[in-house]
Amino acid sequence: MIKSANKLKKEAWSEFSKYIRLRSADKEGNVICVTCGKKLHWKESQASHFIDSRCNSVLFNEKIVHPACYRCNVILHGNKVKYFLYMKSIGYTDKQLEIFEMLKNKPLKYTKQDYIDISDKYKAKVEMLKKKKKV
Repeated sequence: MIKSANKLKKEAWSEFSKYIRLRSADKEGNVICVTCGKKLHWKESQASHFIDSRCNSVLFNEKIVHPACYRCNVILHGNKVKYFLYMKSIGYTDKQLEIFEMLKNKPLKYTKQDYIDISDKYKAKVEMLKKKKKV
């Protein structure tokens, strides 16, 4: 069966999201919400974007996606003031944050093969992290 681009994009996002959350997990598999500080298991967290956009140019950018709790990511729409403070606390300059913001207006089109490649890339990274962290 041939998969649609939307289905492949969802699969790529699923693997990317797992990677984002797992890379921040401690040895017990817990992460800290980058905006409120709540501790939760990586499987219960969400991959939250610093830059909101429906544009593909920010979707799979590892530098601007971090683990967050449901409340901050969904109910508080990313808790952006606290997210900004987090990004500053990990060393991003105002200029770098401005460049990230400009990405949301940059068009980027993925092919079905791109989504397959992204999915495969992050699936491998997730497996490697699971072995390394034993979670």
